[in-house]
Amino acid sequence: MRVNVIIISILMLNIAFSQDKQEARANPFIGKWNLKNYIYDNETMPIENRKKKDYIQLEADNSFTEIKDGIFNKGFWEFAPFGDVLLFYSLDTNFYIPFKVIEVTESKLKLRLTDWKTLDLIIVWEKDKNSN
Repeated sequence: MRVNVIIISILMLNIAFSQDKQEARANPFIGKWNLKNYIYDNETMPIENRKKKDYIQLEADNSFTEIKDGIFNKGFWEFAPFGDVLLFYSLDTNFYIPFKVIEVTESKLKLRLTDWKTLDLIIVWEKDKNSN
């Protein structure tokens, strides 16, 4: 009887983990992304030392956590397939920040941030090796 309970528990855990992995494959944005570099005027620029530990963790429930410049932040994200736009809503602000998705693969996420006045910057993220 005890062996049956252990086997059933193991099977349930296995199913839960496989569902998480299937969900991550179905939605390539899910996971932890480490800041890798920037691209400005077609020139790759390294990240500053203070940003080397920056990351964003995108969850399946459309929440996110991030470390940006050493400061922890939480919020919500949404992908708008019409226009390939990722929208981030920080709990610290009252507005969305839109990013154009340039590329998303299992290991790389490139997002374009465009400020209508001054900036056209591509931010490159690399999937954390311990992430889904």
